Amino acid sequence: MNNNIYKNVYLSMVIKRNSKLTDLQWKACKKFEVIPIKDFQISLAFWAQISKNEIQKLAFLLRPIIKEKLTDITATGLGGAFEDEFKKIQPITTRENTIYRNLPRVYWWNIANNSLFNDYRNSLTSLALSLGTPIERISPTFYPHILIGAAGSLNSSIGDFTRDIQNIINKSIISSDMYPSNINIGTIQFACLSIHDFNLYTISEVSTFGK
Repeated sequence: MNNNIYKNVYLSMVIKRNSKLTDLQWKACKKFEVIPIKDFQISLAFWAQISKNEIQKLAFLLRPIIKEKLTDITATGLGGAFEDEFKKIQPITTRENTIYRNLPRVYWWNIANNSLFNDYRNSLTSLALSLGTPIERISPTFYPHILIGAAGSLNSSIGDFTRDIQNIINKSIISSDMYPSNINIGTIQFACLSIHDFNLYTISEVSTFGK
């Protein structure tokens, strides 16, 4: 990998893990026979390729925008998706796991959208465009979610998967339990999927919210 160019980079809100979140995650992953995902986060944007210099510029410009603590992060359900034989991402619509057991699949907690999510995401998009760094595969409609478990190997690219999840996420609410009520943001950061979720740049620690 070029030292100045990173591939498969996302900007995300990292969620503080606690025992309640972990217990709910394990309950859902055991039910649906998937492997728990290590980190909880809400992805805001994805780049197939972006330079270190562009990341640093975006992080510098985004930091002052974080003015309010996201106090009303609320989960609204548990959903899931699978990849069919045509490499298409489809919503999971039942709690019956035997139908999807042999297919690549993921599960998530749906998060209620709010104006702070949208304002921050719109600011990010505008700043990226002003720097000549357009965000790739960004859906016009934003459905925040936290991936909690996965099984199987996707044939789709991570970028296509990220886009397609946004297109179907509101179509899959398969459980009215196994999800948390209150969720706290830890940090907002850039991370790189291709180097094992290495944190490239932390924009804000939670202690800076509201200042």
